[in-house]
Amino acid sequence: MLVVMSDFHFQDTVSDIVKDGKGNSLIPVDRNVSAEAFRIVFDHLIQIAGRNHAQELKIVLAGDVFDLHRSQQWFKNNNPVRPYGRYGPADWGPIAQGILNDIIRSNIETFTIFQTFGSQQTVKLPGHDKEIPFQFEYIPGNHDRIINLYPPLLDAVCNLLGMQFQNNMPFQNVGLFEKYGAFVCHGHEYDRYNFAGASPGNQASPTPSSVYNDAPIGDYMTIDIATRMAYEYREQNESKMIDGPDAGMHRAAYQKLLEFDDVRPQSELIAFMEAEIGWQAENKLWESIRPVLVKVIQQALESEFMADWLNRLNKPGLDWQDLIRFSLERKLWSSMTAISSEELIRFLIKLFSGMKWDEAKLWERVSHEPILKNKAYRYVVAGHTHNPAVEFLCHRQSDRRDIFFFDTGTWRQQIRKCRDNRTFARAKALTYVIFYGPNEDPSRTSKTKGYSFDYWSGFTKKEV
Repeated sequence: MLVVMSDFHFQDTVSDIVKDGKGNSLIPVDRNVSAEAFRIVFDHLIQIAGRNHAQELKIVLAGDVFDLHRSQQWFKNNNPVRPYGRYGPADWGPIAQGILNDIIRSNIETFTIFQTFGSQQTVKLPGHDKEIPFQFEYIPGNHDRIINLYPPLLDAVCNLLGMQFQNNMPFQNVGLFEKYGAFVCHGHEYDRYNFAGASPGNQASPTPSSVYNDAPIGDYMTIDIATRMAYEYREQNESKMIDGPDAGMHRAAYQKLLEFDDVRPQSELIAFMEAEIGWQAENKLWESIRPVLVKVIQQALESEFMADWLNRLNKPGLDWQDLIRFSLERKLWSSMTAISSEELIRFLIKLFSGMKWDEAKLWERVSHEPILKNKAYRYVVAGHTHNPAVEFLCHRQSDRRDIFFFDTGTWRQQIRKCRDNRTFARAKALTYVIFYGPNEDPSRTSKTKGYSFDYWSGFTKKEV
C-alpha cells in the first residue's frame, strides 16, 4: 500500500513571536498542522492497511514538508546571505540549520509521532497476527530543495523521519513506484517560476538531478517579498505593537502579513488586508504599511538575481516581466518619492506577488509526461498548487487503461478570496491518495487482480 501526501509547510514560527515587557506573546503565530491530525490519519492508514491486506505500507512525503524559506531568520542583522544568487551551502547552510531547529521546536509533538512511527520499520495490522514493512520516503519540493544540498540538513530530516542517513546521499527528486503504477513528484517541475530547469514548466521526467539544485525566481519571491514584508513591518512597528493607542491596528497588520503565506490568490495581498482590517477607513494603517512595501519593492527592483531571472523568463511579446524589466533599465524606481503613490504601490505589489504560472493547464503538462508511455505507469501524483484535484487524463488505447493525475493539495489552512470578490474565508485542508498493489485491496468486485486507488480530500473548520 502506497500513500502520498504533501505540502505540510512546517514553519519556524519561533522567530515570528512578538512579546510584551512581561514575556507574554501578543500575536497568535501558530500556523502549523496540528500533531493530532497526523496521529489520527496515521492510525487510520494502519486500519485501512489491515482491511485491505496490505503487503507493505509506504508513506511518500512529496515535498514542501519543511518550509525553509518562510523564516525571519534570513534577515537577522541585515545579513545578505540567501539560498540563491552568489551564495553557496557553506554560506546559507548554518542559517537553514537554525531554521530547521526552530521548525522542530515549533512542531516537537508532531515530529515525535513521525520519528516513532518511522523508526519502527514495521507496523502491526489490526485483526492480523502479522507485521508488514513500513517506511517514509521523502521527495523534496521547492520550499525544501536545499535539504539535498547541505548534509547536516539531510541528517536531521532523516533522523526526524526514522530513516537511515547513508553517505550524504540526497533524496530522490521523483518517485517511481512501478508496483503501484504511480509516478510521484512534488509538482514544481511544471511551474516556470519555481523550477530552474532549462525549459521550466514542461515535465518532471526525465530531468537531471542537478537542475533541482538551482534556485528559481520563486525563492526570491517567497523569502524577500512575502516573508520580508512581515519582518520589515515588525522592524518598523514592534514598539507600537507592544504599547500605544494604535497597538491593536499594528498587531492586526503584522498578523495578516504572517498569514499571507496561505492567501490565494497571492496577488491579492492589499485586498486581503483591506478586507480583514479595513485600512481604507484608517489612513494611519496605510501610512504604516507604505514604507514597508516601498522598501520591499525597491530591493526587488535592485536585485541582480531578480534581473537575471526576468531575462531568462522573457518571451516574445509584451507582458508583466517586460514592465518590471523596463523599470529596471530606466531606473524609474530609484527614489522613495518615485514609488510613493498608493496606486503605483498597489500595482507593483500585485505584479510581484502575482508571478504565477497557469495552474489551470497543469493537467495538460502532466499528460505529456514521458513516463506515461510506459505501460507500467498509469498514475501521476504531484502537489505544489495547494489545490486538491483528480484529473481524468485519458483512456490509454494501447493497454486499455484509464490514466489519472492526482493533485495532493495541502494540509495547511487555506485563506481564499470568496465568490463575492471582496472578502476572504478560512478552512483547514487535508488530502492524500492511496494506491494498492495487485495483491492488495481484495474488496474490489473484479475477480482479476489489478491496480486500485482511493483519493481522499476534505476541509474542516471549527467556528469560535
